[in-house]
Amino acid sequence: MAPRTRDPKPPAEEPEEQPAKTLEPGKEHVLPLVALRETVIFPEMIVPLQVGRAKSVEALNRAVAGDSLIALVTQRQAEREEIEDPSELYPVGTLAKIAQVVQLQDGTVRAIVQGQQRLRLVGFDATAPALVARIETVAEGHPEGVEVQALVRTVQGQIEQYVQSGAPVPPEAAVAARNITEPGLLADMVAYSPDMSTEQRQELLETFDVIERLKLVSGFLARQIEILELKGKIQSEVKSEMDKTQQIGRAHV
Repeated sequence: MAPRTRDPKPPAEEPEEQPAKTLEPGKEHVLPLVALRETVIFPEMIVPLQVGRAKSVEALNRAVAGDSLIALVTQRQAEREEIEDPSELYPVGTLAKIAQVVQLQDGTVRAIVQGQQRLRLVGFDATAPALVARIETVAEGHPEGVEVQALVRTVQGQIEQYVQSGAPVPPEAAVAARNITEPGLLADMVAYSPDMSTEQRQELLETFDVIERLKLVSGFLARQIEILELKGKIQSEVKSEMDKTQQIGRAHV
């Protein structure tokens, strides 16, 4: 008698991709807030986030228990442990959606978050177990015209030159830049550069006007390309001098 076999299990359904969650610009909303240290998160950016402060952990837990939306705002002084006043935070942050949360054994929480919209910080309540913020989201502009097209092509070319000059970014960055058609998103992409400081990233986040944002990153890229090219020139000259010294040394042996 042939052995009985179990009916095959139906294939597991793949989780459906969740649509981006946004809030109506210009209206005040109340959300849990996490104060970031030396990190600036942008719309469309997907990043891991690890928090350990009690109020930050509670804010993440409240967001997950609700609609998974959270306000992420960078604090002005990274070493500050407790945030008690809105002036201790930058005035602009990012509305983010929590995609995944893992509670670690040491009490910290690791989350994967995706930026959704820029936001203005109106105020917050620091007396609750979690920071609870009052925020307004900022509408993203979609400018058109010859100037925007010229700026987009300029920035795309600069990113390519930046990569070719030896920037500490993946070579695929230039290809990705060429495929981005949204001007504001292209400008925000430059924030991935490790050469950009926290203050520069924050300035970029606070630049709502897309044309001005493109001009800002174009200036940043131009400076970085100049530095990298000068660095390459210096290294080439040093190598040339070392080769000459070695040749002279061998000639006297």
